[in-house]
Amino acid sequence: MKHFFYFSLFLSSLCFVATGCTVDPCKDKNCHSGACTDGTCKCNEGYQGTDCSVETRGSLVGSWTGTETISGNTTIITATIVRGSSPKQLILNNILTCSGGNLALTTAISNVGVIDGLTSASCTGNTLTYSNVNGILTGNHLVLSFNLKANSVSVPIYCDFTRN
Repeated sequence: MKHFFYFSLFLSSLCFVATGCTVDPCKDKNCHSGACTDGTCKCNEGYQGTDCSVETRGSLVGSWTGTETISGNTTIITATIVRGSSPKQLILNNILTCSGGNLALTTAISNVGVIDGLTSASCTGNTLTYSNVNGILTGNHLVLSFNLKANSVSVPIYCDFTRN
């Protein structure tokens, strides 16, 4: 009986050592807008960084100055970019001037700084459609190109902006 007790104690200790010493790599890891998997933060859509604390679109919000080329005619413009309703959504204001005011574009941006596509375009009094959307963000430089069709007239648009 005495040997059985010591043997049971030995087995219990062995089980504790085998399973109780495993360190959880996510125990003290704070993944602000994400979840920890095997010690690495996996960020939710619209966030990036080693701890998912950087909002992807945050660096884009603000005032941008640049050129806008429409059908070969280039003008200097100042546009503003504001946050949309979802973590990846951006609204680009004052991209173009149209009869009902300024054109506002709603777009999405991926975690690698690529404009994923336009989700809407609005200008009071005009029916707008768009195609061939391309865009890229590199540091403080944003390039956006697309075709915009307003009231049966289609024009290629190229915008090249620098963050103010």
